Amino acid sequence: MPVSNDPKLAPEPRANASVQGVWTIADQAVVSLTSFSATVIVGRTLGKEALGVYALGPFLFWLVAGLVNAVVWVPYTSRACRLSRSERGVYLANNTVMAAAMAAALCLLCIAAGALTQAFGPADSWLAPFAYAMAPLSVTFLLREHVRRVFIADFSSARLLLLDLPIGVLTLAALLLLVYTERLTPAVALIATALAAAPCLPFVWGLLRGAGVSYAGVVADARSNWGFGRWLLLVAVAWLIGDGALRWMLVGIHGIDVLGVFSAAFAVVMLANPLILAMTSFARSWAARVRAADGTAGLLSHTVRLTFASVVLAVGAMVAMTWLGDKLIQAFFGAQFADPRLVMLLAAAICLQATSIPVDAALTALELGKKMSLASISQLAVTLVVGLPLVYLYGASGVGWTMLARSLPILLVSWDALLRASSKQGMLHATQPASI
Repeated sequence: MPVSNDPKLAPEPRANASVQGVWTIADQAVVSLTSFSATVIVGRTLGKEALGVYALGPFLFWLVAGLVNAVVWVPYTSRACRLSRSERGVYLANNTVMAAAMAAALCLLCIAAGALTQAFGPADSWLAPFAYAMAPLSVTFLLREHVRRVFIADFSSARLLLLDLPIGVLTLAALLLLVYTERLTPAVALIATALAAAPCLPFVWGLLRGAGVSYAGVVADARSNWGFGRWLLLVAVAWLIGDGALRWMLVGIHGIDVLGVFSAAFAVVMLANPLILAMTSFARSWAARVRAADGTAGLLSHTVRLTFASVVLAVGAMVAMTWLGDKLIQAFFGAQFADPRLVMLLAAAICLQATSIPVDAALTALELGKKMSLASISQLAVTLVVGLPLVYLYGASGVGWTMLARSLPILLVSWDALLRASSKQGMLHATQPASI
């Protein structure tokens, strides 16, 4: 769907960004606390190896969800605020159909992987049950995240808690019931988590109802999204390869139990997730609205201010996570998962990565997908070049060192792209004749 690039044609006034940000962070706190609590329940009940298998499920989903993010969620976030209300309704419904189709395809892929593993893999392997369990999880998690991204992009963040609070309660209740009945396994835990997210389905129907979805409209918007999303798809694939490679390196070289130790440390560090994920989703929506209202120059000023704020928050979060992290691991998971150095490295890596959120949001608002893909390719190159020797030498800590190293090139490339875009826009305005 074509959109206007003229900031004077923004279809609606700015919403209260601070209020929307508070709602987004509060909801992400609910989502992250639910995820962390589920990880603790599985880890304390079943041990390191089972926790490694269970944690691998949501992790792989979020990697694959990057593909949907590239061709559905980010284009909608960037463009929706520049559409009229009626146009936005149609565009939203068409994007919802795309997300549902991708969820169905991912579900079928998981079922096929489970059947192949069951037919040709070892009889006692965890892979077949894991793949089957990923099928329902892929559907409900993807559709739930679609609803969440739409609410954030539309500055309707207050509605998020109506979705995520019931899902959080159902998730933890289901897992505790499985513990009580002694039926908890990694695969069963994944299926229970998937079914608990089913309350998202009425919300999905609400996004489709009355919008007049047509095959031609879906195809047209898919092609429009692809013009921008193809570069973000490259970003997602680069991230998928890089982050997935680090986990598989760790499992292949040091075993699944070491992945369990890493997962425990990562779960504790990601208690900062409410702030990080909320900043990521909300910053993109906010940047798109700033660009629509104030143009590229206003977006640059906004990004600089937000980056300074993120640096201050990141430093504070890193100190807090380093100080509390290992204590929390021992309290929640047990002494067998303790690794203070790993916690410190992961805290530093996650916080450094968080400082790139504002500039990433600015590039998204400007639809500079090609520049974003270049930044991700540089990040992938660093991951592959330094990751294998570091993981081989230092195990789980090697993953932390690699995550630190790969954050630097993406910061450098992204800021260079934003400054060049701002300078180019300034020169275009300078060469335009003054109106009489």
